Amino acid sequence: MLKFPSRIGLICSSIACIALVGHPLAAQEKSKIPNALNRTVQDSEEESEPKEKGEDPLMQFPLEPERWIDMAYGALGGTRVSFEQSHRRKVRVTLNQIEQLVGVSDEVREKVKETAELEFQRLDADISALANSAPRRPSQAYYQTFYQKLGKIIEPYQQMMHVGFQVAKTRPKALWEKVLGSNLTDEQSEIVENDDRQRAAYSHRVQRLETLLQISRVLGLSSKQRKDLEGVADANPDAWISLEVCWTTLAAMPESQQKEYFTESQRIRLTRPLEYTNDLRPVMVWDMPQ
Repeated sequence: MLKFPSRIGLICSSIACIALVGHPLAAQEKSKIPNALNRTVQDSEEESEPKEKGEDPLMQFPLEPERWIDMAYGALGGTRVSFEQSHRRKVRVTLNQIEQLVGVSDEVREKVKETAELEFQRLDADISALANSAPRRPSQAYYQTFYQKLGKIIEPYQQMMHVGFQVAKTRPKALWEKVLGSNLTDEQSEIVENDDRQRAAYSHRVQRLETLLQISRVLGLSSKQRKDLEGVADANPDAWISLEVCWTTLAAMPESQQKEYFTESQRIRLTRPLEYTNDLRPVMVWDMPQ
């Protein structure tokens, strides 16, 4: 028959346990028990990954090749999937544009599409090779080396950067563009180039009007003021490439010219810095302390 301890025995045993907790030997025994909830204490049995000599690793965790590939396609404005889709879309839109202008045979269309597909496969292979050769724990200096090598690979696929009506950097043509151009006559090429110039001029005009609408939202311009400033924008397009550049240009206007286009309160507002809300719409903080 089993015998259970009496109430007095339980009380005595509890007192003995409490006394042992404060004892130095009890503290030593307690320190041997691992704390599973303490994530800051590293297990002595686990060894950290050795660092490469002569390197100052920027990241505390290894960068796998997939991460390097994501960074490479990020320089092209998205992911691998999004770039592949935009690449095919650009080829299709260009072919449709030329089809409407001068016509494109089915043979040339298929040749251009096949060339574009092969070109993307070569680009993807070059990026993968660069990613696989990258260190898992790169230093700050290596990032510059990585993007220098990457720039040479993706240069034909980057968008052209425009400053006003001037092309800041003319990218080399992609292979599919060269194949398409080689199948056009001189007369057809001239028609396509003229259409490209007209499209660029229209795009720049739209950009200026968007900037003008942003300025109007900030300053509260009237319809007459917007119409007058539209002529100013057309006369000096380089100053209206972005809201920031335009704001600086308008703020630096001579006082006599400012009075021609703005009211007194609007001129005062032009002297204050431009702020942005969380949704990136330009606003002015009128009550900001001076």
